[in-house]
Amino acid sequence: MADAVPVERRLLGEDLLAEPVELLELRGAPGPETVLLLGGVHGDEPEGVLAVRSAVARLAWLALRGTVLAVPVANPSAWATGRRCSPLDGANLARCFPGDPAGGESARLAHVLTEAALSRATVVVDLHSAGADYAMPLFAGALASGAQGPESVATARALGLPLVWEHDAIGPGRTLSAADALGIPAVYVECGGRGAVRGGDLDACVAGLLRVLARLGMVDAAAAGVASVPPPPLTLAGDDGDVDAGIVSPVDGWCVVRREAGEPVAAGEVVAELLEQDGSVHCEVRAPRDGTVAMVRHRAAIAAGELVCMIGPVAS
Repeated sequence: MADAVPVERRLLGEDLLAEPVELLELRGAPGPETVLLLGGVHGDEPEGVLAVRSAVARLAWLALRGTVLAVPVANPSAWATGRRCSPLDGANLARCFPGDPAGGESARLAHVLTEAALSRATVVVDLHSAGADYAMPLFAGALASGAQGPESVATARALGLPLVWEHDAIGPGRTLSAADALGIPAVYVECGGRGAVRGGDLDACVAGLLRVLARLGMVDAAAAGVASVPPPPLTLAGDDGDVDAGIVSPVDGWCVVRREAGEPVAAGEVVAELLEQDGSVHCEVRAPRDGTVAMVRHRAAIAAGELVCMIGPVAS
């Protein structure tokens, strides 16, 4: 067994933030790579937090080359309250990057994370999930276009997850768009959500993070337990994966799901029904095109304006 890799812990943004954020840094033997692992950008997504913490625990006992930066809880106030967005300003941190030191709390937090962590990285992995109210398939996503596209896609595939979404664009404010502007390859991971941590998702994420490090020559794959090669993933190609652009409910009521996350769907097929409070059917939500159910409501109660589903490209 390798000697323990020391883990340096420090707080970021003590002079700028209402709630500073913890950064863990593991420095191995000299090496060119610095990988940033982010979890907890949304406070109702525990899978990423646990995956980052579990990976750090594993890495502390592996021979490491290069540097691993880990932020298990990127959004402390949202994490403490179990909310997607910050209770301090109501903002979605995943729409605030690269941030603004003169902005609101979430903009300042994004600025601190960008300056102290993201800008130091040579590769970024940002771990998310569908949260408490939704369901998603387990997948990795990357911006396939631009100078960093090939390396970002290769990193997404190296995670070994069953599905990879290769986007042709990424909206502003994301960690991926901020990384792309800095010339840094970056990927994100989505776990199943539904208010639970599924062991298979967590195990796959931790193994995927170690597999990415092994690909970069930072750890030995056999020693990390990830020497086997996973089967080729299904691929979604195109779109930007923007959940804000999904199909929303026109009514307060109940959402009855007819298709599951990850399933293929044909144009016009019913994905969900929206019921009035008295149980009568208000409307059917149909797929606007052939594709894949990338995200679907899990919580039955739904308010007008809340997301019902998002349809991604056809899987190949």
